[in-house]
Amino acid sequence: MNVSLITLLNATVAAAISFGIEQNLLDKKNETTAWFLRIMYKWFKYMTGRYYKYAISHHNEEEYTEATACIESVMDIFRTMKVSKSWKPYQTYYVAKQLWTFKRNI
Repeated sequence: MNVSLITLLNATVAAAISFGIEQNLLDKKNETTAWFLRIMYKWFKYMTGRYYKYAISHHNEEEYTEATACIESVMDIFRTMKVSKSWKPYQTYYVAKQLWTFKRNI
């Protein structure tokens, strides 16, 4: 089965988790997962955007500020997260990808 990453990392899944918490079907600690899905979905839209609306440019300073804040947040998440008490190769990928994006769009 071929499942796209965007299928899993989306705001609808995050909303479903939040709804489950509100209905006492899920533990409150799952809100962290919902938050992570929301921010990764937003990051994915900016990093793979094919439409002008999601382009990272100075044409709309408010959108640019929002996009760069999102990308910086994801970069901080991957820089500081601890997985099995050591740095993992995928963390390097995410940080490098974002640094490349910033350099390209400045």
